[in-house]
Amino acid sequence: MHRRLAFLRLRTALASPTLADTLIAPVAVERTGPVALTYRLDHKATGNFTLALDWTDSLGRLVEQRAMRVAVTNATDIPLTLDASRAAAMRNTLHARLMQNGAAIGQADAVFFAKPAPGWDDYHIMMW
Repeated sequence: MHRRLAFLRLRTALASPTLADTLIAPVAVERTGPVALTYRLDHKATGNFTLALDWTDSLGRLVEQRAMRVAVTNATDIPLTLDASRAAAMRNTLHARLMQNGAAIGQADAVFFAKPAPGWDDYHIMMW
C-alpha cells in the first residue's frame, strides 16, 4: 500500500511540479455503496475552497463530474465520498482540482478498480 501511495505522489508531482497534493483512494472497491476518499494538501490551509472532481472509466466515459464547496481550518485533509455503485467498468480514474476564487491551487489524480458486482464471478461459456 505504501508503494502505491508513493507512486501516486510521484505521478502527481511529475504531472504538476509546483503542486504536490494527493488524492487518496482505495485500490479496489466494492460496487455496493459509498467509498471514502481523501484529498490531502501538501501543507495546512485555512479558507473556503472549491473541490472539483471528474470521474472517468477505462473506456473514456464521464461517470461523474461535480464541484463542492469546502471550508478548511488549519487542516491538510479534505474528506469526500464517491458512490461506487455507479461504476460500469473495472478501471476508473479520478481527477481532482482544488480552487480558490476561481484559480486552481492544487490538483491530484487517483486510479481505483471496481470489483465485479456480488454474485458475478465469471462468464458462462457455452459451446455447441
